[in-house]
Amino acid sequence: MTANVLTTDDNEYSFRHALVREAIHADLLPGERARFHTRYAEAFESGRGGPRSASEISYHWMAAHDVGRAFVATLEAMEESRLSYAYGAAATMGERAIELWDRVADAEAIAGRTRVDLLAQTASALRNAGEGERALSMVNMAIAECPRKAGDRYARLLRDKAQYLANLSRPGSAQLLQEALELLPVAHDGADQDGELRAQLLGELAGRLMLEARYAEAIETATRAYETASARGATERMSIAATMRGVSRVGEGEIDGGLADLERAKTLAGTDGGSLLRYFVNASDVMNLLGRYDDAIAIAQTGAERARDRGVERTSGVMLSSNTVEPLLAAGRLDTAESLLDPALALDPPPGFRVHLQRMKLWLTLWRGDASRADELLRGWRSGMLVQSELEMQSRLGFARVAAEIAYAHGDLQRAWNDAGAITSASRRPMPAYDLPLLAIAARVLVALGRVDPTIDAPREEARLRTVMAGLEGWPTATVWRAVIDAELGGAEHDGSSVGAWEAAEKAVRADTAPAHLRPYTRFRLAQALVVAGDRAEAENAARTARSDSERLGLGLITQWIDDFAAHAGLELSDDPAPRPRAELDPARLTDREAQVLALIEQGLSNRQIGEQLYISAKTASVHVSSILRKVGAASRTEAVYRAAHSGR
Repeated sequence: MTANVLTTDDNEYSFRHALVREAIHADLLPGERARFHTRYAEAFESGRGGPRSASEISYHWMAAHDVGRAFVATLEAMEESRLSYAYGAAATMGERAIELWDRVADAEAIAGRTRVDLLAQTASALRNAGEGERALSMVNMAIAECPRKAGDRYARLLRDKAQYLANLSRPGSAQLLQEALELLPVAHDGADQDGELRAQLLGELAGRLMLEARYAEAIETATRAYETASARGATERMSIAATMRGVSRVGEGEIDGGLADLERAKTLAGTDGGSLLRYFVNASDVMNLLGRYDDAIAIAQTGAERARDRGVERTSGVMLSSNTVEPLLAAGRLDTAESLLDPALALDPPPGFRVHLQRMKLWLTLWRGDASRADELLRGWRSGMLVQSELEMQSRLGFARVAAEIAYAHGDLQRAWNDAGAITSASRRPMPAYDLPLLAIAARVLVALGRVDPTIDAPREEARLRTVMAGLEGWPTATVWRAVIDAELGGAEHDGSSVGAWEAAEKAVRADTAPAHLRPYTRFRLAQALVVAGDRAEAENAARTARSDSERLGLGLITQWIDDFAAHAGLELSDDPAPRPRAELDPARLTDREAQVLALIEQGLSNRQIGEQLYISAKTASVHVSSILRKVGAASRTEAVYRAAHSGR
């Protein structure tokens, strides 16, 4: 104590610094080191020194080189960690126990499980901790050591591998689930000993079919899963089956029946963690697809809290973050969405979960006004996103849309058309909520490309797009998107007037089910049509309103389009074209993100440093700075800070 080697706190001694402890520990003779660790382990096991975790006891037995007692303590630590949802710690303890297995006499009897079981349990912990590659390697070891024969043991390993492959965006999940089902004995006389496992396999298979948009097959498979689980009284499996069937029925257009299934799934899940999380993930996604954005946000946020409590923030938690971000973007709450999106990506989730976040990051970066950064990100992420596109129809259509929008923003019409062409691909299966936005960008690109490329058969391609559109009628958001698509194609189905078509589109997107970015976008396009029609006064009014809305929402891309258009057309968008003194700063006019940027400007940070602080690019930071200067009426960053300081902020 006098030499400041040890300190005391609440009557407990501790080393002043971890490095001091390590130095003293290293200076002990080997026999002394083992003796000390043995005494610590024995003291902690007896309860002396206060409550200690099993993992700490395991550490001391390992350091004491007592393999047998270390093995027992390690298995206890693994279970303790699993029950507290500390899956990373559980996986570490599982791997330690596997290393000790061959050094312990009669390990199977001590462990109360086989080595294959321990491998499978460790793989599961790794998967829940977000370590997908290690989970897959571990389950492959278990499969290699397990005899392939009829029964549930090998089937469970195939089920686990199917899940891990899906998380890693690898093919083969559906085939493994089918193989696992074939290994289960056929039930006779109503006695199905493997009924619960059969229900689980059928439920998982229904989920894979659902993601491939094979809805009819998914409904039939989920119904079998539900009936099998019901016969066993397995409510958790019934809940998951009802969830898969509900989503698939919504996809088939049976919206009321599908929503009823989802409510049933929630009731059956009760407080069960796994099945309730599946409900939250899928129900929030469905609400977003139906244009019920507030409901989607509420369900996803509740689910995200449950995921954090269960320690699965890198897997189910990421999906729920994704399902919160998407409706936030649609509702025009871009700052809130961004505040959730970047931390979720920073968790480095498995590929199967990550690509959904990447797609939204691309969309947000583009529509914020940083098309160059969006294109840069797309180049880095394209290959991984294309892999996921081969596994899930929604990923294929969602990727095609954002890739086409980025290419269009860069003026690369051929690349945009190549990406948007997924909407008329022979391999496409209908998914209305994803098809409709993709149709809109495809229509926009087709018209632009038709003006510059005489080789494209524009009438033929337009007919193909309209055929796809006709098959999507009845979806809750179809009326909104049809009006936009008709206007993009020239308004032929309205009154033949581009102005009339864009007026109809602008009116349609006032609906609550319309994504917020369509409101300033359709007003901007209406302004363009009005200029062509010679009505400059109304064009200025439309463009002025569109610009105000795009600024308020933080949609820098539309703001840039409007400014370029106004400059080219010679429109005056200010309320008062005469010179006027600069307005005082009204903090309420700044978005949440702009307020954050202004605070960092006050600290003297550069655009690059602001970007690093807020997890955005320097270009995006520059867009925010320009918007602040314009709103404040300042000519420089220094003046903006001065005006902010003297406006009561």
